[in-house]
Amino acid sequence: MNDQPNLVESLIGNSTDYVETRLNLFKLKMVDKSSDIASSVISFVPLIFIFLLVFILVNIGIALLIGDLLGKAYWGFLILSAIYIITALVLYKQRDKWVKVPFANMLIKKFLKNSKV
Repeated sequence: MNDQPNLVESLIGNSTDYVETRLNLFKLKMVDKSSDIASSVISFVPLIFIFLLVFILVNIGIALLIGDLLGKAYWGFLILSAIYIITALVLYKQRDKWVKVPFANMLIKKFLKNSKV
């Protein structure tokens, strides 16, 4: 009879240890996934910066070329600006399909990588 309380206390102690261990495991997995996503994003920052710099310089050259062909430099910049405004409007209309959904899918794949779900 005396063994019954010790058995229940031991079972409760083991259960709380199990829950704490599972919680710690979950926290460590979330830290691992978060750091993986953060490192992926941060590794693209220099590439994006270089791409933007090249993109701006090429666009200045194209605008000057168009302006030279039309006789006034500002016409090249105005035409290129109009093209980018139209492009921005199209991207804005399609942002869910072209940006939001693929980005969300990428994040979900990163979070579920190596998981048993």
